[in-house]
Amino acid sequence: MSSHLRYGLAVGFFFTLGTYTQAAQADLPLWKQSAYSNAIQAARGGSPQAALDMLEAEQQKAPLTGPLLDDYLTLLGWAGRQDEALQKAHAVDPATLSPDALTQLGRIARDRHDYPYAVTLYRQALAKLSTADRSAGLAMALSDSGDSAAALAVLDAAKSAPKEELVLVRARAYTLTHSPDLTGGLAYLQSSRERYPNDPDLERSYTELLLRLGAPQSASLSLKQGRLLDQDLSNQVELDRIAYASRWGDAEERSEQGEARYKTIDKALVDSKAVGSQLPVDATRQQMTALADRLVLLQQRNRSREAIQLYEAQPSGTLPPYAEAAVADAYLNSEQPGRAIELYQHALASTPTKEAPIDWRLGLVNAYVDAGQADNAEKAMEQLKADTPRIRYDVPSKQNRYNPDYGQAMQADAMLQAYYNRTVLAQQKLDSMLDEAPHNAGLRSNHGALALLRGQPREAVGIYTRVLVDEPDYTDAKIGLAGAQIDSHDFAAAEKSVAAANAAAPERKSTQKLNQEWHWQNRPELVVDWGKDLSGTRGTDQSKEWSVETRLYSAPIDYNWRIFARAYDSRASFDDAPDARRDTAGAGVEYRSARLSAEAALTTATDGSGRVGGFVAGAWTPDDHLSVGLRHEEDTDAIPIKGRLTDVHGRNTAAELAYRVDDTRQFNATANTIAMSDGNRRNALSASWTERWYAGPTYRLDTILSAEASQNRDIPSVQYFNPQSDNQVGLTALQDWLLWRNGDTTLNHRLGLYLGSYYQQGFGSGTSWLAYYEQEWAWASRASLRYGFARNSHPYDGGNDAGNRVYMNLDWRL
Repeated sequence: MSSHLRYGLAVGFFFTLGTYTQAAQADLPLWKQSAYSNAIQAARGGSPQAALDMLEAEQQKAPLTGPLLDDYLTLLGWAGRQDEALQKAHAVDPATLSPDALTQLGRIARDRHDYPYAVTLYRQALAKLSTADRSAGLAMALSDSGDSAAALAVLDAAKSAPKEELVLVRARAYTLTHSPDLTGGLAYLQSSRERYPNDPDLERSYTELLLRLGAPQSASLSLKQGRLLDQDLSNQVELDRIAYASRWGDAEERSEQGEARYKTIDKALVDSKAVGSQLPVDATRQQMTALADRLVLLQQRNRSREAIQLYEAQPSGTLPPYAEAAVADAYLNSEQPGRAIELYQHALASTPTKEAPIDWRLGLVNAYVDAGQADNAEKAMEQLKADTPRIRYDVPSKQNRYNPDYGQAMQADAMLQAYYNRTVLAQQKLDSMLDEAPHNAGLRSNHGALALLRGQPREAVGIYTRVLVDEPDYTDAKIGLAGAQIDSHDFAAAEKSVAAANAAAPERKSTQKLNQEWHWQNRPELVVDWGKDLSGTRGTDQSKEWSVETRLYSAPIDYNWRIFARAYDSRASFDDAPDARRDTAGAGVEYRSARLSAEAALTTATDGSGRVGGFVAGAWTPDDHLSVGLRHEEDTDAIPIKGRLTDVHGRNTAAELAYRVDDTRQFNATANTIAMSDGNRRNALSASWTERWYAGPTYRLDTILSAEASQNRDIPSVQYFNPQSDNQVGLTALQDWLLWRNGDTTLNHRLGLYLGSYYQQGFGSGTSWLAYYEQEWAWASRASLRYGFARNSHPYDGGNDAGNRVYMNLDWRL
């Protein structure tokens, strides 16, 4: 046989054998085929795709079962398709899977934080074949789900060969690290690290436990000493160290003074920026933690604008509740209460009520207040009080102890009542608390704030001064004292107190408000009073009368003095006479102090008469209740304007006595006499009693009971209304509503209704009435604008005269 023939027969034989072998393999089950075995070996070497392709092709023929299903689910995990593996595993009975497949799926479920399913899978695996590795996996899954007691029970029951003991030690260390018994965990880890030095899993658990114990510095040192190469854990240690510095810095800020209070926070801000820049881009969780910590630190530093800019510049993501609350604080400080409300609400909704810091809840109340949502503010406060018991169980000491949040909530409630005009109730609440804690600086400072709200600045000065004697570094009292001194016109002392407040806490919102108040207090001021009669004659055929008084004050000079320019202009038309006018201009000086205020001015008529006049006035206020004033005017503007047609002029002398019980009750009495050049003398007396009957967040009701009487000489030739004597008694019901609020900017409107009885000698009695409606805008300490419309009816010489009037008052710091 030739060599070529032999070669041809050999080739044919091997070709026929290969064909036969392939046909035979194709008839075998997949798991018996050598190609599949080779693919599985490749998968174990890190290349699972070939085996997956074969299994997925097989699955198209019929659902996979038995070993093939086990292989498929396992290979999906190896290929990085863990979510798909879990999804498909959920569709089958775990009891049908092998122990190895169950163990692999249990790990995937733990990684995906599906802890209940992980527990189920590990329990099935243990039931089929108990190993130390599966006991450890079950214990850690139970620990992850929060059941550390069950996890420890599994480990107690586990059996292992000596070479597998370390697996169970690691699992116990992990479980104790995530259990409430941190002290026990620390002791176990210390002994375990001595038995297994430099074991990476034990070092990792020890470091994590130190972080849970609030010892990030020790954790950082342990990480370096253990030479554990875990960048993720190292980053977490640095982040925790910064968070711990934030908490420490918060305590330091409360105890230190000036810029020294922020040494720790400033360093933490620098470290936070450095750590954040070093984090991997794909470390999403740690990136979010770094962002959250930086937001908190910025707000602790009262850099609210930067915190808001950083928050708004970040892509959408879920911040932890504590960071949301910090950004809410920033929005509230920046007078954006609407945004603050949204973030406070979300942070509180994401946190169990018992775990939510009281500062978040008080922040929400304050945001509601600034947004003008009084009902929501009061509901939130009532819920806070209901959730804050006076006594609570203290876990470390295992005793019932006084709850410090209770006092804070009660103080906030009292001040909320005061802010919403229920000052009497607020006073009762604070007095009750002061009876129990008379030396509490916070309570006493709030007592001073309440005195300010009630219009008693001198009392507030005394309260704050006494607080600062006992607590010289108490910042709230420094800020309050400055505000009280401004209100009581003790400007030289106020300047020193403002400086002290800025030295103590320049970044606080309350200090910044104080600075604004002090700034506007030291600016020029424009005051304009204008009114115009639209109809009515006032018994003298007078119509279309209007008048305007304008004053422009300089900035304060040497604290207490201001110079001013004054102009007065008035016009009136008559049916039976020519038009009348009164125009004057002048300049003067004003003095204001804590006990005395006075003004004097020279004026000259600019309406052609060339007459020179002026006025001098003073008021003595020895305390917050009593005020005695005297005023004298030469060439007074108080002459009836129709008298100007016959060149009537004169002088006016007045005395006033006022006693202000508090913000709910006040008594006034005045007496004045006008001596006129035509021989007439008008003497008048008046008295009033003002009482507040109701006050709430948006509504107040006052009444004013008034009486007045006048007497004139009987001079028949005068053209102006001149009853020989008359008197009037009446009652005004004054209602005030808050229409809108945004921070310190408010809009109020008022409705006043007056009903009285008027008596005129020779004509008897008649009914007089007045109704007026007005609105007032107030822009904190800078300005106010009030305007309104009035309709009245009044008897004159036996007949009634009805009229309409519009008016406006502007007070603006320039």
